[in-house]
Amino acid sequence: MPLQVYRCSEHGEFDIYLSFRDDVPQIAHCLTCGVVSPHIIKPPAGIKVVRGWNEQANEMQRDPYTQAKYQATHMYHEQKDLGVRVDKPTEAGIQAAAAEIAGKKTWRDGSKPPIREKR
Repeated sequence: MPLQVYRCSEHGEFDIYLSFRDDVPQIAHCLTCGVVSPHIIKPPAGIKVVRGWNEQANEMQRDPYTQAKYQATHMYHEQKDLGVRVDKPTEAGIQAAAAEIAGKKTWRDGSKPPIREKR
C-alpha cells in the first residue's frame, strides 16, 4: 500500500496508507488535532540517486583533472589488456596531464579552466 505524507502545522509530518486504486487527496485532517494538512511529495525511501552516464561524460569534458585521470586510467588498462607491462599512472603524471589539457582548453569567455586537485 502506498504511504502518503502530510504536514500538520502543529504536529509536523504524519503518514496515511492508501490503496493503489484510491486517488491521493491533496489535503488530509491531522490524526492528532484534526487540522487540515497539505500533502507533501517526497521521494520513496531507499532509492539512491545515481548520476547518469551523460552527466559523468559531461563532467569529464569540463574538468581537466577528471579528463586526465580518465585518459591515464583508460590507457593503462588498454595497454595491460594487450599484454604490455606498464606502470600505473601516478598523481604527478595526472596533474601534469591536467595542466597540459587546461593549457589547451578555453572557456567561451576566453578564460582558462581551473585545475582541480585530487579529491
